[in-house]
Amino acid sequence: CFQNVSGLDRDENACQATRLSLALLHLVLLNRLPTSLDIQAGEILQRVQSGKSTLKDYDVVLANPPFVPTVHQETDLKNRLTSYMKNYAVGRVDLYLAFLKIGIEALKPHGFGLFVLPHNFLLAKNATKMREFVSENCWIRCLVDLKDVTVFEDVGSYVVLLIIQRKGTTALPNPNAIFVKCQDFVGTALQYVIEGCQIQTSLFSVYEIEQATFTKDE
Repeated sequence: CFQNVSGLDRDENACQATRLSLALLHLVLLNRLPTSLDIQAGEILQRVQSGKSTLKDYDVVLANPPFVPTVHQETDLKNRLTSYMKNYAVGRVDLYLAFLKIGIEALKPHGFGLFVLPHNFLLAKNATKMREFVSENCWIRCLVDLKDVTVFEDVGSYVVLLIIQRKGTTALPNPNAIFVKCQDFVGTALQYVIEGCQIQTSLFSVYEIEQATFTKDE
């Protein structure tokens, strides 16, 4: 199954760390090291726009996109983001929005995506069109609100985990989404999600909400 795994990051050190992690996992699971791993250094937006990377139909996409606001973007990047996002961004175009769109477009029908996003994705006006894009093309399977938890110590951004499933051509009933509000004990809360349990404590809450919730502006 590792021959079907591919990864891309502009930081070669991150690529090396990923190769090491996957190689060790391969060794543990199959008792041998992999002969090759498709982990490459490069910028996904540039590759998509240049045609060097064709989005495949992936079963699963995982992404922790960089939180680079417009004020810290170089002019070339701003122009490329505007060109790629077109009508899917309003006002300033934050970089993570492009990663989210690319990730969704890379999924096959009923494929799953997991994204680490800034909390303001849920509320910001410039993300309105992408929230609509997500709700029209995907089911929200799990949304984890971690704005009260310090996830990245060197980044002053509040974080959410978004797990989506791309809709297919066959009409299916809308599944409920799992919503997690967490102040602490993130691992324990996520374990309840995996086990399909709803619970409310002083440190975290896990419960179901309807898909219609995500058709609202916020």
